Amino acid sequence: MLFLNSVSVLCTISRVKKYKMKYIRLLAVVFFVIVVSCSVDKKVENGGTEIIGDASPVYLKFQEDNQIVLSDYFLNTDKIDSLVIPSELKYHWSKENGIVNVKGFLKSPFSNMSVYVLDEKYDLPIKSIIKDTYIFKFNANGKRYNNLKIKGTFNNWDTENNPLKLDNGIYTTELELLPGVYQYVLVEGEEEFPNPEAEEKVSNGIGGFNSVLKYGDDTADKAFLWSKLKGDEIEVSSNTDLNVLVYLSNKLILRSDLKEGGNLIIDIPEWSKNIDRSDLHIYAFNNNISSNDLLIPLKNGQPITDSKTLTRHDFHSQIMYEVMVDRFNNGSEENDSPLNQEEVKPIADYMGGDLKGITKKIQEGFFRELGINTLWLTPIVQNPFDAWGEWNEGGVYSRFSGYHGYWPLETTKIDVRFGTPAELDELLDVAHENNMNIVLDYVANHVHQDAQLIKDNPDWKTPLELPDGTLNLEKWDSQRLTTWFDKFLPTLDLENQEVTEVMTDTAMFWLKRYDLDGLRHDACKHIPLNYWRTLTKKVKNEVIVKDNRPIYQVGETYSGPELIGSYVNSGMLNGQFDFNLYDQSVRSFAIGDEGFQTLKSRLEESLTYYGSHHLMGNISGNHDRARVISYVDGSVDFEEDTKLAGWTREINNKGNKGFDIVGQIIAFAAVIPGVPVIYYGDEIAMPGGNDPDNRRMMQFDNLSAEKQNLRNKTGKILKFRRNNMSLLYGDTKVLEANDDVLIILRTYLGENTIAIFNKSNKDNIEFSLPDYVEGELESLFGNDFTNKGNGISIQLPKGGVELIYSKYN
Repeated sequence: MLFLNSVSVLCTISRVKKYKMKYIRLLAVVFFVIVVSCSVDKKVENGGTEIIGDASPVYLKFQEDNQIVLSDYFLNTDKIDSLVIPSELKYHWSKENGIVNVKGFLKSPFSNMSVYVLDEKYDLPIKSIIKDTYIFKFNANGKRYNNLKIKGTFNNWDTENNPLKLDNGIYTTELELLPGVYQYVLVEGEEEFPNPEAEEKVSNGIGGFNSVLKYGDDTADKAFLWSKLKGDEIEVSSNTDLNVLVYLSNKLILRSDLKEGGNLIIDIPEWSKNIDRSDLHIYAFNNNISSNDLLIPLKNGQPITDSKTLTRHDFHSQIMYEVMVDRFNNGSEENDSPLNQEEVKPIADYMGGDLKGITKKIQEGFFRELGINTLWLTPIVQNPFDAWGEWNEGGVYSRFSGYHGYWPLETTKIDVRFGTPAELDELLDVAHENNMNIVLDYVANHVHQDAQLIKDNPDWKTPLELPDGTLNLEKWDSQRLTTWFDKFLPTLDLENQEVTEVMTDTAMFWLKRYDLDGLRHDACKHIPLNYWRTLTKKVKNEVIVKDNRPIYQVGETYSGPELIGSYVNSGMLNGQFDFNLYDQSVRSFAIGDEGFQTLKSRLEESLTYYGSHHLMGNISGNHDRARVISYVDGSVDFEEDTKLAGWTREINNKGNKGFDIVGQIIAFAAVIPGVPVIYYGDEIAMPGGNDPDNRRMMQFDNLSAEKQNLRNKTGKILKFRRNNMSLLYGDTKVLEANDDVLIILRTYLGENTIAIFNKSNKDNIEFSLPDYVEGELESLFGNDFTNKGNGISIQLPKGGVELIYSKYN
C-alpha cells in the first residue's frame, strides 16, 4: 500500500485566485510541497453544505494505525477532490470507498485536516489522546496460570487486548494510560477474579468485585481556557501558554498562540451574519497537554447570551426524562391486557401504562413543572402476547411479560397494549405544542424468536452455540457482536449488510411515519459500527436534509470510555449514556468515606474522551440499575446482587433518609456538561432493587413531604439549568474535590455558576474563585454566603447542594 507524506497549507494559499488555488493543491498532493503556516486568512468565506452541522473532531487512537471514514462527515465522498493531513502522518486515501488509512501519530493532542470538495475547503479538527505506557505487574506467588489476561476500563473490558506474560514469577503486560482511576479484573478461561494483591476493590454491581488501579497524579491543575465578551469580539484567556485552533461552520478561521496572562481576540467573520444558527469551536493545546475546548453558539454571527434564544432543537438545551411506557400512567383502560398468569408475578406483568397516559401528563403540565423538555419513551413495538424467560433464585419463581418493550415481535407496529398510531400522533402533536421533544427507544440488536422477520430469514441470526460447545449467552465482551441476551432472543447478524439495510429501514420507518425528534438505541456495543454509519447516513439524507428536522441519537453502551466514544461522531451517534460517571457519582455521594476524588477523575476522563461540550446522557438512574434512593439509604448494598434483593425482600423508603443525597446526585447530573436524564420516579425517590423491582408503577399523588420537597427541588434545579447559559454551554473546572466537598465552576462569556456539594458534618465551607469570575453573586436555594475578594464562605448543611451564580454583564 502506498502511503503519502502529508502537507500543511499556508495562509497565503487562501489568498490566491481560484484557478491557482486548485493548481497549488494539486502540487501539494503530488509533489509533497510543504509550506509553513502562520495563521489562517480571516477572509475565508462560509463553507458549503456537504457537511450536516458541525463536524465532530476526527479521533485517532494513540500509537495505532487508524482509519478516517470520510462518509462520517461528508454527504457524498465522490465529490472530494483532495486532502491535506498533518505532516507527521502518512496516509492512503481510497477515493472509491472514502476511507483514509493513517499511519503514525500526532505530536500534539490537536491538529487540522483539510478536505476539498468541488473547490470548497472544509476543515476538520483531529484529536489524539496522548497516553503513557505503564507496566502492569502481578505477583502470583508461585501459582501458574494457563492463559492469564486482564480486562478493565483501560482496554474496554476486552481480554484479547492485554495478555499477561510470565517473567521470573511475575505476570506483566503494557497498558496505555492517562492519569486516573481504573477498574479491572484478571481472567483465566471463563473465570474472572479481582487481583488479590490490589489494596482497593469496588463492587461490580452484580455481587462481585473489581480491582482498582490508580495511575499518575490527576489532581494537578490542568491547562484551562475561558472566554469573555468584549463588545462584538470574544476574548479568550488561559492559565498557561497554548496553541489555539478556532473553527466556525467547518472552517478553520484562526490558528494562533495564546500566552499565559495574555488575551486572544476572536473576530467573528462577517459572513456568519447570514447564518441563523452556528457554533464557534475553540481547541487548545501545548505539547502533549490539551486544555478544555470552548463552544460558543451564535445567532446571525452574534454570541448567544440569553437561553430564550435557543429552541428545543438545540441539543445542549435538552433535559430528558425516561418514561417506561407501561409503568408510567394508564390513560385508557380499554387497552389493558395483563397476562394474569399464576407463573407471572405482578411486578413482571403489564400494569396498564400507555401513550394516552403520557399525553395526559404533558397536558396537565407535569413535565413543564419539572423542567423537562425531552421525553425518552421505552420501546413501543409489538411484543409477545405470552410469558417468556424466567427467574428462579432465592426461592422465588416467575416468568415475564414483554411489558418493557425490548422483545420485538413486530418491528413496525405499535403494541396494542400501548395504543394506536393516531394516539402516538396525538402525543407528538401535544408534545411539540408544549415545546417538548420525543425520543423513541429502538431495538436493532435482536428480535423475539417468534418474530416473522427471523422465521422468514433464519440465517439472519448469529450462532447460539459456539465452536467450543458453550452457549453464546450474555458473553458481553468476549462475543460482543454475536452474543444472545436470552435463548428466545436471537441476535441479528448485523455484520451482514442485507440485515443492516432491513433494520435501518425499520428505524427509518419510525422517523418518517411519525414526527419524532430522536432515537435512543439499545445495546449499541453489540452492534457493528457499519450499522450506525448506514443508519445515520439515511437519517441525514431522508430526514435532516429532506425535512429540515434535527434528530438526536443517543446510545447505551457499558464499557470503557474509548469504546463508548467510538460510537459518537458526526457519522454515528450524538451521544451515549455515561454509566461510568453515574456509578461513581452514586458511590461518591452515598458512601460516607468514599470522597469526591475519584468522581473528579471520572468526570475529567469523560471530558477528555467525549469533549468539554459533549451530548452524553448524565443519568439519575436507569432501568438496569437498582433505584438510587435504595443504594443511598442502605436498603440495597453496593456489594450484593440487587436483582436478587428485589425479588426476595420488600424494599421501601427508610423514612426521610437519603432524600437529600438523591437531590445531590440529580443536581450533579444537571450541572455538568451533557444532557441530564431523569429516570422516572427518581424525582420522588421511588425505591426498589434491580429489574424488575426498579420498574414499579409511577406515583403522582399522595406524596410524603420528603417526596414532594425532592420533586420541587428537582424542578427548581432543572429549570435553572434550562435558563442558564453557563450550565448549557459553559466551560467546566473542578475547584475542589476532597473527602467532604465537591465544587464545580461553569463559566460562559462572563456568566458563572458554582455548584457546591457537602457530605460532611461541617456546615461552613470556604474556597476561592479564580480572578476571572466577576459580577455580583446570588444563591439559588438561599443558603447564606459571603464573597470577599473572590473568597467564598458559605453555610451549607450535610447533604446540601447550592448553586451560586452571576449573570452575564
